[in-house]
Amino acid sequence: MMEWRPKGYEFDTKNLVRALFSEETDEGKLLEAAACGHVEIFVAPNAWSGVLWLIMNTLKVGYLNTK
Repeated sequence: MMEWRPKGYEFDTKNLVRALFSEETDEGKLLEAAACGHVEIFVAPNAWSGVLWLIMNTLKVGYLNTK
């Protein structure tokens, strides 16, 4: 591994949701550190699918409640 690369962390779906929706969690702090280039975060593609599913269903329920 190259020595100049920052330390990396692997997130699952649960970690990813915490990071995206709560900046006060450890995951949220790691996401902010990754945005600054201090660490790297690795996420499996199926974790992104889970987050997109959560967002779509949240928006769908919100839309249906406005009718």
